Amino acid sequence: MTHRSSVAASTALLILSAVTPSALAENNRMRYCMNELHITNRGMEPNGGMIYPHLVCGVKVIEFQTSRDSRYPILIGDVFQKEQAIKACLAVPAGSAIRIIVDRICEDHGEHCFPPC
Repeated sequence: MTHRSSVAASTALLILSAVTPSALAENNRMRYCMNELHITNRGMEPNGGMIYPHLVCGVKVIEFQTSRDSRYPILIGDVFQKEQAIKACLAVPAGSAIRIIVDRICEDHGEHCFPPC
């Protein structure tokens, strides 16, 4: 694992482990993105919304964006979009913060996104 992917993995694990059980029930942004609006392959970055690809972490919707015009909703409220999650996994490197978060979403909804994130 390169230093860059190691940093991304560490950032994603920090994001996933820092939420409290009460925050998990509140909203998707808190649950998966540590209340950050944008997550890039490297994790939380200044101006992350200008770096593609990235996750947009809303309170109810989490979507994957490959460009300004390409949006793939992965989670809409409690409704999991497996096909969109697979597209996100295929588009980003293994060990990236995006891939780790999408895999967590898959697991939380009883799915294993194929290929495994």
